[in-house]
Amino acid sequence: MSKKTPKKKLTDTLKLSIRNEFVQGIDNEQGLKVLSTLDELYKKHKVARATLYRAAKKDNWKNEREQFQRQYQEKLDQERIKNLTEESK
Repeated sequence: MSKKTPKKKLTDTLKLSIRNEFVQGIDNEQGLKVLSTLDELYKKHKVARATLYRAAKKDNWKNEREQFQRQYQEKLDQERIKNLTEESK
């Protein structure tokens, strides 16, 4: 018989924290963005899986993540171009 671990209630504050981690990721030791899956996040934050998936779907986290990634990539590209032009001078 397996023991279930108690789940935390998904408060607005916790939901926002998990959403930010899912959409924007976290920086690792090398300064790179690491994006987590919803499965990793519900385990990490000990919330109910179904509740987290429902919140993510309702608030459209997947589209927000894709939009954030596009904007982040554009920012990185602009910084690389700027650095290359500075180096070539």
